[in-house]
Amino acid sequence: MSLASAESTLANGSTPASSSKAPLQPKCLPDIPVDVLRLIAENLDRASAFALTLTCKSLRDAGEIKVWETLDLTTGYDPESLEEPSLDQDECINRQRSVATMVRKRLLALKRHPFRIECVLGLRIEPSDGPSNSTAKSFIEIIKLVAPNLRRFSYLQIAWGDIEFVIRRSLSANFLLDELKKLSFPRVVELRLSLHESAALGELNCLLPPMPNLQTLEVCASRLSYSSVGSWDVNAVPKLPKLKRLEVGHIDDQVDDMTLAVLPRLIQAAPNIEHVAIAGEWDPLSSDPTYVAARGLKKLKSLEIFTGALSGLGAMGRSGFEALEDLTVEDEDLDETNELNLEDLSMPRLPNLRRMAVMTSPRLPGSEYVSLGITPQPDYAGHIGPSFIRRLERNPSLTQIQFVFDDNAFRSPYAVALDVPAAPLLTDPSTWEATGARGVLIRTYINPSTQEQLVHLRALTRALEHPSAQSYVGARRAWRDFCNFRGRTIPLSILRGAYIEAGVGVDWIEPGRELEFGHRPDGWKVLEDWRDEVEDVSDVEYVDSDGESMDLADSDFSEDDLDEDEDEGEDEDESEPDPATDWADTDEDVDEDDPIGGWDVD
Repeated sequence: MSLASAESTLANGSTPASSSKAPLQPKCLPDIPVDVLRLIAENLDRASAFALTLTCKSLRDAGEIKVWETLDLTTGYDPESLEEPSLDQDECINRQRSVATMVRKRLLALKRHPFRIECVLGLRIEPSDGPSNSTAKSFIEIIKLVAPNLRRFSYLQIAWGDIEFVIRRSLSANFLLDELKKLSFPRVVELRLSLHESAALGELNCLLPPMPNLQTLEVCASRLSYSSVGSWDVNAVPKLPKLKRLEVGHIDDQVDDMTLAVLPRLIQAAPNIEHVAIAGEWDPLSSDPTYVAARGLKKLKSLEIFTGALSGLGAMGRSGFEALEDLTVEDEDLDETNELNLEDLSMPRLPNLRRMAVMTSPRLPGSEYVSLGITPQPDYAGHIGPSFIRRLERNPSLTQIQFVFDDNAFRSPYAVALDVPAAPLLTDPSTWEATGARGVLIRTYINPSTQEQLVHLRALTRALEHPSAQSYVGARRAWRDFCNFRGRTIPLSILRGAYIEAGVGVDWIEPGRELEFGHRPDGWKVLEDWRDEVEDVSDVEYVDSDGESMDLADSDFSEDDLDEDEDEGEDEDESEPDPATDWADTDEDVDEDDPIGGWDVD
């Protein structure tokens, strides 16, 4: 029927003849390939995925993939979020009951829809003395179901304190170990293990053999110490050729602790480790077995030491650590006022070290630094002392020192958020202004004719100097220049003139070592002419933009520049390190209608 005839028919009050085609009927979506479902799941948050399982039959499996990605059979215990790291008896009993209820619900849900078993990539368990043998059997049954496809396994015992329990072989750690070592976990690449008591050290030895493809191992003591190793055979640690990342927390400095027993064996068993992180009371002394073992790692690229003990750092690098590129240490004595006293900074001597992060005393969050903005830089250049110059020579690849503060730098293995990668402590300098970072960038230039060196540091910081010769923390961050040529601090006007003549941008944010100072020698001539005119006397710490010695008391600072809440008083006098004392410069019932098995998605 044409459009004109249809309009005529409707105008006459009649209806058009019915079409010969049958009316459209709702159709189910065709079966969607699992690969497509997984792509859909990757773009869902957990709450949306849970809703999808209840509302869309065709896309239900996409929701199931996300909801069951991590099977958490724990009660959410996290010792770092509690005032007391151990629990009282009533709370322990309540947690055991909660685990028992979860186990029954999850097992029924897995059996009701077997596709869920394939979805489980991560498993978190909380072993304890369970209330019944039936609970233990259900627990083991779940582990057997998911073990072949499992990628991440967290074995998290909780601390019981001084509570006396009648030990049952139902859900106890020993019973679990007896069963787990009979299984195989061929695809597990991440293991997080929390130890509870010295007898549990054997857990490590029992769990590692069934995991031949392990790449990440995180070990933590729930009682802040591994206590005595006892008669456990530390030599029985299996070979871990694929292990790339090792993190050990809460180690003690006692001679019977894991520091001198299990940890060195773990390192020796994993020759291909690329990242090691250690937290606790460990000091990297050259005679320590852990230090000796780490020194022999040929592929170690990143080392994090969250211990606050730095007495052995100066000797690091005399031998070993050839591949180490990133180093993170903790120095809680370094506050924001003196963070640019680089002469006092503890540093190793590593030929390939490129970046160094220093965990400091508490700071503002990065977002607050960003909101404060960036202030214009001071019109004077900062001094680089000879001690720091020597340390740069001992670290010929070092280009970045970053000052960071992060309460979660070494996260508890109990935290569910561990499935989300932590933000890196060391970041690209191009992001510093936008992320609230602070630190020092290093450039050195070599004159090809004379082999003389220009050292230029750029620091993004709030640390400034007041007219009264006090160091203080300004309200906002500023870029500051520190420079040295032939042992003298270069005035900013001379420095900028040299950069202009060399055809190089002076406000750089890309560091480097032994760089070429432009493509023409004019920049070097500016520096040489200036230096030839300067008397060869003891260097002054600051010179103004015109090259005159700077008396800070006569400068044009105002009291408004001070952040009165953070005035820290006078700087300590700088002095040359004493080789005898300064190590740094010496060589319930299950709901049958619940399709998800009792998940709580809040």
